[in-house]
Amino acid sequence: MLCALRDMEGIEVSAVVSMVDSGGSTGRLRDELGVLPPGDILKCILALSADRDSARKILQKRFNGNGR
Repeated sequence: MLCALRDMEGIEVSAVVSMVDSGGSTGRLRDELGVLPPGDILKCILALSADRDSARKILQKRFNGNGR
């Protein structure tokens, strides 16, 4: 939805994002570091990015290994 709205002319897009993701690496971030899980807001940032492909490569980088 945000991708479609972003591309429409003459409107400004704002979003309220719930941060309730509890699985995978975002769950680990929440449990180990006490931060809100960033998964849902990350998807919104990607949807609103001017260069989605570059933003996706940067923001969805995964590191190898089992360490922190």
